Amino acid sequence: TGSLNQMFVSGYRDAFFIRLEERIFAVQPSLAFMEALPFLPVSELFYVSYFSYYVMIVGVGLALFFRNRAQFYHYVSVVSFVFYVCYLLYIFLPVMGPRIFFKELTDYNLPDELLPSEFPPEFPAAVQLGPFYRIMALIYHVFEAPGAAFPSSHVAVAITTAFFSYRYLRSIRRPHFVVVVLLCIATVYCRYHYVVDVVAGALTAALLIPLGNALYFKLSRVRK
Repeated sequence: TGSLNQMFVSGYRDAFFIRLEERIFAVQPSLAFMEALPFLPVSELFYVSYFSYYVMIVGVGLALFFRNRAQFYHYVSVVSFVFYVCYLLYIFLPVMGPRIFFKELTDYNLPDELLPSEFPPEFPAAVQLGPFYRIMALIYHVFEAPGAAFPSSHVAVAITTAFFSYRYLRSIRRPHFVVVVLLCIATVYCRYHYVVDVVAGALTAALLIPLGNALYFKLSRVRK
């Protein structure tokens, strides 16, 4: 999507979302949240929660693979459906997310009136000491495509994995739900997403999970 999203749109649509956040909250939550809680235990809790996204996807998949192959195929089909719809949206609606404020992360220039008073903003020194802060910085530097912030696929897919733990892996459903909630908060604290990205990610999951289920079972019957 990072290679395709400039085919139809020039630049990124962050200016709209930055102004929207400012109108709703009177601040930029993706900057102010960490500034209000610049403590290593807090930051590591949120960075671990954000990292858990990768564990959720693989962990639930492996658990279902060894438990019941039909449940595994159901899981992979719906999770993939949610992913692909998000990826399609990113091609036509490229949004960088709060990383656009950080010159070391992107060379895209925002209009001067949208820049925070302290520019470029910094990550607190205590936060930068955390091992999971460094792990996530490496992952984003190597793997993350620009323009894939709205809606948050982390939120949409994490909620999808929680749906399957509630459906098939009920012994882990409560701790899984707690981690998903922490992940949703972490997307803003860790400066990966605007709040509206998180809301849109939750709404995307609410729409695509039942649609993905309906398509999966309909197509399964057709194959039989």
